[in-house]
Amino acid sequence: MAVWSSLKYAVVASCAISLADAFPTVANEGMTQWLSHPASILPRQSMLTTTGVREGVTQGSVPVRKDLRELIKNPVEFELFLLALQRFYSQPQASDSSYYGISGIHGRPFKPWNGVNNVQGAEFNTGYCTHGDILFLPWHRPYLAIYEQLIWDNAREVVNSFPNNDPRKASFQAVLPGLRIPYWDWATDSSIPSQVLDMKTIQVANPRGGRQDIANPLYSYKFQSLSELPDQPFNRMQETYRWPRQIRGGYESQTQSLQNAMVGIGGNLKTRVYQLLSAAAYKDFNLVGTKATPHNNNFLDSLEGVHDTIHGTVGGNNGHMGWVPYAAFDPIFWLHHTNIDRLFALWQGINPTSYSINGQSQMGTFTMPAGTSENMNTPLSPFRQSGNTMYNSAGVVRTSTFGYAYPETVDYEFGRANSANIVAAVNRLYGRQSPAGVLREAARISRKRSTVDNTKRAAAQPVNLNTPPVPEKLAPVEHKIVDKATDKYNEWVANIKVDSAAFNGTFNLDVFMGDASSTDPSTWAADKNFVGAHVVFADPDGGSMGQVAGAVPLTSALLNKVVSKEVGSLAPEVVVPYLMKNLKISAFVSSNSQIVALKDIKNLKIEISAAEVTLPKSDSEAPVWGDYAAKIEWVDVPAGQLAPVATSA
Repeated sequence: MAVWSSLKYAVVASCAISLADAFPTVANEGMTQWLSHPASILPRQSMLTTTGVREGVTQGSVPVRKDLRELIKNPVEFELFLLALQRFYSQPQASDSSYYGISGIHGRPFKPWNGVNNVQGAEFNTGYCTHGDILFLPWHRPYLAIYEQLIWDNAREVVNSFPNNDPRKASFQAVLPGLRIPYWDWATDSSIPSQVLDMKTIQVANPRGGRQDIANPLYSYKFQSLSELPDQPFNRMQETYRWPRQIRGGYESQTQSLQNAMVGIGGNLKTRVYQLLSAAAYKDFNLVGTKATPHNNNFLDSLEGVHDTIHGTVGGNNGHMGWVPYAAFDPIFWLHHTNIDRLFALWQGINPTSYSINGQSQMGTFTMPAGTSENMNTPLSPFRQSGNTMYNSAGVVRTSTFGYAYPETVDYEFGRANSANIVAAVNRLYGRQSPAGVLREAARISRKRSTVDNTKRAAAQPVNLNTPPVPEKLAPVEHKIVDKATDKYNEWVANIKVDSAAFNGTFNLDVFMGDASSTDPSTWAADKNFVGAHVVFADPDGGSMGQVAGAVPLTSALLNKVVSKEVGSLAPEVVVPYLMKNLKISAFVSSNSQIVALKDIKNLKIEISAAEVTLPKSDSEAPVWGDYAAKIEWVDVPAGQLAPVATSA
């Protein structure tokens, strides 16, 4: 099989380009000024065109991006991926096609990439990424595609570096066409594989013969220079860190603390993802796609909001992942965002006619002034589709455009499956351990009056409070929770609105049932009373102020309290008094772990809401979610309400 480079180039002439040539539709004056200004598209450079990887694509089929854990089980392919990353890291930082250059699109060093300059009226102290914006999900699709494209090109060069008589070359050649970047499905299993978490070195093939130990490219990225990274403490960190602490001569990642925190939020992540993919309210892409408000329903979560939680949790106190300008330098960023793109693709498969964009940029980017009107034709700069034409949201609808799919979507992508098949996959992956899933199974056990020996499972305790009890534990009390006539039960959630720039950086709002056992926020996610976290992933320089929203589901924790007989049911008249007495919400700033009083958080508003949910009748159906109604006004800082008040709703 012939193998050729997937890297395409376009040469941009030195003259100014026309608006029609550059972008099909531009509705903002600032954007028009940018495109008509010669400096906006830098002259006479070889430009990268984003194509994704075309190798391995055949009629009616594309390679799939694998779950990281599955890729690890394929040693030849995983090893080639590691070697490609190692080579990618070694490219000069000054090159736009280096790992540093691609990662720098997201934030620092705040300079033009691939000839696409800053826009008049836009922010200079930010990157191209569209945070708090309806373009968040579609923008990251070509971003991941150019990253994957360059990984593949480096993989090809790795294969070519092996002698023709080395049998390992043939093995690598066999897997090269289908090589795609993996995803880390933290919603199925929130723990971090050791190959990413704590293996500082890893063994791979040596083209000169035998094996070699290399610095593990999934553990960290080592900078060649820090000259463009001025912020403390990153201007002293020679490589990326997670949960860093200072030691003599530098820093080290606190890997066990990170793992404890990730395991601690596992049930919360699964519940959030399942509701976002199954609730009818989230057929509107303008709700599911961004954390920016306003939302027109009373469950304020989004895929971007869940994404923020991973960033804050993985970064910890001053880790690269927790700072917007530096996050993309951490190798785990790409594993995380590939999963976000996968969840986006799952949502598209479940809601095939619902993908549309109509909004306004709250915060702006390096090439988009705040207040820019956005639609399906808004350019996703700086990613070139061809010449001086940028991709837009209409052009990135299908993952096959970039030469990939996901295990759950590949058949759907080519018409061999329908939305019900994807719903069934979502139920299998996330629904079975959601409140709706365990209650459905508990109801089945209860109605059959089963005497099957489930002692082992029934004796199992949840990993944490935000993981629901196993069905066998719930079966004896299921009648207190689910209405037999309607198959309905109550879901509970803490809805949160807040200004993204409240602290000029990332901050947490952590929810507990009972007091945290420590005043050290770094231990909270592993606390026995921890329910979940809302993380605001924010720019340390503030940028444009925008209100963002998120949600922390409470139902799993309440189900555990029903099993332990601390709560009688999920009815509002039972739950409201319990939460008024036992629910605790604490906030802290990620950069210094400083605990902050809720009253001191600008424009913070928290409501505790409930909705009736009808259990699904089959594995190919989703639960039916009713509308959420506020039951407790927890805090409303703008209105001066600083203590919880039960509503009459």
